[in-house]
Amino acid sequence: TLGKARAQGLESVRRIQEEKQMDGVYGPVIENFEVDDKFFTPVEITAGNRLFNILVDRIETGTEILRYMNQMKLPGEVSFMPLNKVKYKTPVYPQSKDALPMIQKATYDKRFEPAMQLIFGKTLICRNMDAASQFSKECSLDCITLHGDQFHRKGTISGGHMEKRTSRLSFQKEKVENLNLLHDKEEEHQRVKQELSQLDAQITDVLAELEKKKTE
Repeated sequence: TLGKARAQGLESVRRIQEEKQMDGVYGPVIENFEVDDKFFTPVEITAGNRLFNILVDRIETGTEILRYMNQMKLPGEVSFMPLNKVKYKTPVYPQSKDALPMIQKATYDKRFEPAMQLIFGKTLICRNMDAASQFSKECSLDCITLHGDQFHRKGTISGGHMEKRTSRLSFQKEKVENLNLLHDKEEEHQRVKQELSQLDAQITDVLAELEKKKTE
């Protein structure tokens, strides 16, 4: 679901972070928030490629990463979102059962509030297209349905069928689940290795005792 250049860029940043042990690098947006499955489509459409913007604490951190990428001749392209430079203003949301602020459905660390507000703060998730059309005009906010039909506050409309099998958020959820499973299996592997080592020691003691008895 990613272009080659963007995918290589993300991998290059991970490599730099591991080798240089840099502070203030938090990874791409997609790895720093969670949302219920039923909101995957509207959230993913709203965020677009900003899902892969890399969150950093300040501009200097992003500049340093780019410098390392050039020095190490690492491939790819990256976009950074410096948290100390992101400006946002919390809008007034309508009180209605037909619309809810998208930002309220995302779970994230509060230090990422500026980035999440910038991406999701001015979007409402609406019950249907009629409600989306109404609130986009009345509240001057972008509106989107659960099916992904967008009504922009500037008047444009976009939408259509979305193929859920290629959902980036679904892949990210599956990735996290598999990483957690891998972590559990690695811990189990270490535990079994320790048990095996203990058994080997017991076998050695028994063989030594057996040899002693044979000698007697």
